[in-house]
Amino acid sequence: MTILVVIDSAEEMEVKFFWGYSLAHAYGYSLTLVFRQKDFDEVKEIDCETIDYSKYSSQAVKLAKIVNEYNQKSEQQDSCKLYLANQKTLEKNIYRFIKETDAKVTVLFRDKDKKETDLVRSLYKICPTKTVLINHPKCTLDSNCNILVPASRGKHSQFSLKLASKLRDELKSKFTAVYIEPRGGEDADTVGDRQLQSYLVSAKVIPSEKKIYLEDRVETGLLRAIEENDSRIIILAVAKEKAGLSKLIWGGTSSFITKHIKDRPVITVRDSLPVSDLTRFALDRVLARYIPQLDRTARINLFENLQVGSHWNIDFIALIGLSSFIAAFGLIQNSPAIVIGAMLVAPLMTPMIGAGLGLVQGNLRLTLNASKSIIFGFLTSFTIGLICGLLTISSPTSEILARGAPNFLDLLIAFFSGTAASYAISRPGLSGALPGVAIAAALVPPIVSSGIAASMGDAILAQGAATLFGVNLLMIILSASATLYAVGARPDQQFSTPKIWARRTLVGLMIAAFIVSVPVSTEIFKILTESRPLRVTLENGLAQSEWQLISYKESGNQLIIEVEGEIPFTEQAKQDLARRLIKSGVESTRLKVISTISTSTRLDR
Repeated sequence: MTILVVIDSAEEMEVKFFWGYSLAHAYGYSLTLVFRQKDFDEVKEIDCETIDYSKYSSQAVKLAKIVNEYNQKSEQQDSCKLYLANQKTLEKNIYRFIKETDAKVTVLFRDKDKKETDLVRSLYKICPTKTVLINHPKCTLDSNCNILVPASRGKHSQFSLKLASKLRDELKSKFTAVYIEPRGGEDADTVGDRQLQSYLVSAKVIPSEKKIYLEDRVETGLLRAIEENDSRIIILAVAKEKAGLSKLIWGGTSSFITKHIKDRPVITVRDSLPVSDLTRFALDRVLARYIPQLDRTARINLFENLQVGSHWNIDFIALIGLSSFIAAFGLIQNSPAIVIGAMLVAPLMTPMIGAGLGLVQGNLRLTLNASKSIIFGFLTSFTIGLICGLLTISSPTSEILARGAPNFLDLLIAFFSGTAASYAISRPGLSGALPGVAIAAALVPPIVSSGIAASMGDAILAQGAATLFGVNLLMIILSASATLYAVGARPDQQFSTPKIWARRTLVGLMIAAFIVSVPVSTEIFKILTESRPLRVTLENGLAQSEWQLISYKESGNQLIIEVEGEIPFTEQAKQDLARRLIKSGVESTRLKVISTISTSTRLDR
């Protein structure tokens, strides 16, 4: 096991080495150093005893001499190892490198009066090990280095308390644990003392001294504790992850204390990353390796396009209104070509993909704007379908019936349509595929079909068509989120933390999709197991008649069939067919027949 110390600048190199040495000795681990070298395309170990001065920078040679001197004085030969690597190589191979060296704690530095480098920020976020960030590392470590640690709840605080205990034993110094309790009456001291004691018991450490400070603001209490105790080293634990890890590391209490205390080290620590973060980082690396990622310009263009297309404005209203009217007329006339035209005009796909991007990026404004457009678009299309149905039609056509009973295949079609649409919209060169995707998804026709069915009082058909739209909506948003994440449309991939509301929304959508998939899966299973016998029964029942079976659909307790012949289907023929169905073992059901005059008959007339 080893302490991994990353030195990304030559400033105060000896002091940084001594910090690593002190931590390694306190833990009883070996010491491994990594120095950032620009011209290294791999993480390479250096032989510090026989280093070639001509091949490496003067800073690397200087550090190698320090390591060599340490190894010569150490009881164990080669107890410290030195590696060189550039930033990109180290970030890319950090997981493998940590595993190979068996690193348990990673130590990083932020120099005095300087901002942290990209390497420090990146490694602090992605290192799977316990991580220590030392601000203002220039300090003499000796028995006068009194250590102060504010205690709180959580594994990060436990790590900070344990680290302070080990440094105290190593330096033979003093370790003071403090707790900041808000002012709240005469019992506040007692309450704070009990809280502090519970945290110390959880961490299994015994401080040299413990103190309670009554302050309403944590930062004020900490500054007071630091000055009163003449603390030379302050160890702070990162707060809860759900508040945003990046913000809490580089802002909040840690940033406040670091800005105000510039004459002594302020150490910010976090425990090992949870499995969920490690899994996410591993997934990001796999995606970046096999799928071309969007660059910053492409991400900005994608965001702007979806933001504009997801906004409820006059352009969106015009397109949703026109596509709804076209779809209504096509459904009423039973014309697939007209319905396809409505699909091409419909603008609903863009806000659905916009909602997916908003969830991936944690962009609440984009998500709300897209949701608003989807809801208003649904209401607009439904209202137009209702009005057109009241004015023009009394019975559903086959085009309307086709959208009244969604099944598992519709769910898959929606998922792959959303994937294709989001992938095409993220790649400008593939925009030609969007019309085909719009036809496959079929968003407006189901809404209009629901409105027309409602105008006829057919609640089952209206519900089925609305359910089809709901299935499309769920699957397109989920598939868009997954696809956009995969192509790199997520926010800053190294430093971002998913917003909790976005994660919960995505989980809710997944649960809803699973709930919806159960009945639609049952429906497709029913179709696969029963459709052929029923079709055979219907065809046999019409074999000796003047009509031919075109299509049929079961909706609740209603069997709807469409037949074609030279004359309209009579009531007597309907009763005869119903009796044949019952005789053939088909359960008692309400039969509805839609008859059309054959094309050849129309031409003859």
